[in-house]
Amino acid sequence: MMRAVAFLIIGLAFGGGIGFWLGADQPAMDHDLTVGEVDHSAHNHETVVSVPAGPGAPGLKLSVVKDPETGWNLHIQTWNFTFAAANAGATHKDGEGHAHLYINGEKRARVYGDWFHIAALPAGQVQVSVSLNTNDHHALAVDGVPLIETLLIENR
Repeated sequence: MMRAVAFLIIGLAFGGGIGFWLGADQPAMDHDLTVGEVDHSAHNHETVVSVPAGPGAPGLKLSVVKDPETGWNLHIQTWNFTFAAANAGATHKDGEGHAHLYINGEKRARVYGDWFHIAALPAGQVQVSVSLNTNDHHALAVDGVPLIETLLIENR
């Protein structure tokens, strides 16, 4: 009996460690937009980092679909841009950063990957916007035009 308990403890220790190790490499996400307020005071979102237009310029396209169980699933497709959760808050590096999610013009979350679950949206017509931002939280632009896309969703 003691041997079985010892194996159970060893298995839990190794299993937990492996799960932590595997999970540490995944992008961080805020899965519930209905909890708490976002503190915007620490970052300057007014400054824009503009890159020249051309084949190497970053871009973005959005789609939002109703989740079969609850809420909505946001898909953020980017090109010439890499989500870099580990570098959030670090110095600017061309081609990487994170996204900011806005619901009806109000910033609700930072997004560090191409899929994001929105737990709930207000009823009626809802404006869902996403901007691409540098690691140091500046707005990203191409030829001075901010990289932000907006969709209108009818939430019934």
